[in-house]
Amino acid sequence: MTTPAAGDWPLQLFRRASVSVPAYADFLRSRGCDPALVVEAADFGRVPVMTKENYLRSASLADLMWDGSLGGARLVASSSGSSGAPFYWPRDEESLREAVDLNAPLFDAFDCRARSTLCVISFFMGTHVAGTAQLEAVLRLAQRGYRLTAICPGIDVEENVRVLRDVAPGFEQAVVMGYPALIKDVLVAASAAGVPLKPLGLRLVFSGESFSENWRDSAHQAAQTTDPLAGSLAIYGSADTGVIGVESPLTVCVRRAAAQDPTLCEALFPGAGALPALVEFDPRYRHIEDVRGDLVLSARSGLPLIRYRIGDAGRVLSMTALAEAMARHGHEVPARLVECSTGHFVALYGRRDVVCTFYAVNIYPDNIKEALERADLVSKASGRFLLGKEAAESGEQFLRLRVELAPGTAPSPPLQQRIGRAVGEALRTTNAEYRKLEEAMPGRCLLDVTVLPHGDPAFARTGKSRRIAP
Repeated sequence: MTTPAAGDWPLQLFRRASVSVPAYADFLRSRGCDPALVVEAADFGRVPVMTKENYLRSASLADLMWDGSLGGARLVASSSGSSGAPFYWPRDEESLREAVDLNAPLFDAFDCRARSTLCVISFFMGTHVAGTAQLEAVLRLAQRGYRLTAICPGIDVEENVRVLRDVAPGFEQAVVMGYPALIKDVLVAASAAGVPLKPLGLRLVFSGESFSENWRDSAHQAAQTTDPLAGSLAIYGSADTGVIGVESPLTVCVRRAAAQDPTLCEALFPGAGALPALVEFDPRYRHIEDVRGDLVLSARSGLPLIRYRIGDAGRVLSMTALAEAMARHGHEVPARLVECSTGHFVALYGRRDVVCTFYAVNIYPDNIKEALERADLVSKASGRFLLGKEAAESGEQFLRLRVELAPGTAPSPPLQQRIGRAVGEALRTTNAEYRKLEEAMPGRCLLDVTVLPHGDPAFARTGKSRRIAP
């Protein structure tokens, strides 16, 4: 059944915040926006867009809250600081309840009402949002009748392996939730330690970064799961808002079709380059617009966000647009997957603010991941890499890329050369600006690639796979 439309809650949120959030009232006044003139849903597009820089960092944390008080917060989490200094995000009771509803489709897809399920929360546990938010959601879903038990080994690989060996066999299935590269590390380490994974009925939940369908296949192989559509699902979320959307068997089906059909991929995700993440969102809780390619989000919270530019590029799609594009290119959307869909989708092209600029060309993480997740390399690399721009003694710029290899893969010159060639090809294929630069300045697009063994100190074990130096 399709979820009801969003209704007018974003407009109601705007009206309430314009009166009850001190910083937001000041924000509107400073931009000449009279709340009395925002009357209908059609007027909502005239509300000024907020960002961290023009709004959140311009006021005290208390003034960003309802009634200028932190007293209504029940949980405070911090951002990772990937786009600047860390920021603190209070959650009130309403936003915590919403998070449960937004997480429920994942556990419904895994049949967690019927099957006893160990939820292995392998996100970083601490002030960062992912671990604490997922623990809260799992515990509250258990109160609603889901057969869920939580354990929180965090990003410690050895501790995760012990959980799979000693605790998971007591349940009908286990759901491992974490950063993609970290989960892959855990699965590889568990297999190497002799843990029988197939009897565990593993399901995987990823968040924190995108990945290709080749990479998903490799993760399924490592987990010994044979369900291509519901063996793993991803969460699109952020410290700013918590869960924004989640993958479903339907979105995985569509994405896998797009991965095999470039014309379908371009029809669904025009201008994306690399295959975007595709998730469903619930319009009762998240209002998402794409404004000239930037995702703009509205969400209720202890710290309300109204037309907030989150820093991600992407596209909003309806069920009609998705189904029509699939049909035009000879692909069918299975009816059984449509029945439980919200009918609202967002394609995540990537972050605007996490790039390496090289001769004024923006290099995005997915440009590199496209190469490392090729079928012939996905088992050789862990997924973690470091990219930075450096200058030679002559003053010419060059890109330095350090790639962490998968466990058990030894560095070698031939492998280093293969990865270097693959990255060069991926940059030319997925980044039109880079391709034009290479055509205009042959010999200047220098790429220095180094492959490093798994666990090299250059890669901090934060769980996430990539860091991009400016």
